[in-house]
Amino acid sequence: MKKMILLLICILPYYVFSSNICQTDFVLKEGMILVKAKVDQRSGLFILDTGAPCLILNSRHFNVQASEDQIISANDQVLTEEKAVTDFLWGCIDKKYFKAIAIDLAHLEQALDTQILGLIGYEIIQKNEILIDYYERVIEQYPAKKSSLHESQTASLSIPFEMSGHLPIVSAEIENFTLNLAFDSASESNMLDQNYKKKLSEETDPKLIIFRGADQRDILVTAVNISSTYISEERFRDMEYLFKDVDKIREIGHSNFDGLLGHPFIEACGRLSINYKKKEIYVWERDISIVGTK
Repeated sequence: MKKMILLLICILPYYVFSSNICQTDFVLKEGMILVKAKVDQRSGLFILDTGAPCLILNSRHFNVQASEDQIISANDQVLTEEKAVTDFLWGCIDKKYFKAIAIDLAHLEQALDTQILGLIGYEIIQKNEILIDYYERVIEQYPAKKSSLHESQTASLSIPFEMSGHLPIVSAEIENFTLNLAFDSASESNMLDQNYKKKLSEETDPKLIIFRGADQRDILVTAVNISSTYISEERFRDMEYLFKDVDKIREIGHSNFDGLLGHPFIEACGRLSINYKKKEIYVWERDISIVGTK
């Protein structure tokens, strides 16, 4: 029987939990966070993707097997393959003996002009608190249950979220609309359901851009600058959003999905962490020139 899986689940693996704290560098390309990790004996670059359900490998670089599963990309349904993974290692995270999804990620390699081995998603990072330091270009990994990150400092903002499947959903306000936006660290832009395109009056500087999903199909979408997004009563100024049809995502069980918070949100925060166990996104040492109080 075919299963529909949202890319934006996996067989439960043997998870080696570490109480250690690790710091790794990352490279930022086109709004995407690239980190070095290893699958079995192969090392390379992976995209940190809180919108992905699990480890998704680039089928171009691995021996994979056929699968009956499909995923829902931003544009359409995509057939998948799979690979039995013996060991995945990234910093303190060590995951053994599981099956990873595999799809063709040629569109990402072309866009980034870089070889990409895969995407690191929810199943990989859920037991850790992951801190992204946008300005220093480093990622810190802490145990989610007792993160020492909170022992020496206090976050300047705590943003609660609810889980919809593997997606962390944040409540945001734009004008008079309350929106449910998934935090997606691999999204170059923020995104809103296209139905809000005519409802919002704050749109400025509209432009047309080409958007390409995992199905490698290009579509033309409108992107605008929105002057005020309120999250946990804090104002995030001048973030870009693109408008896109999200009906396919809603149809597979994410009925409250209104869009994404991606790279512009991470840049505005500067230094943020996500803790799936506590269901909180924390912002540290915020830049007050970008963010203001409601």
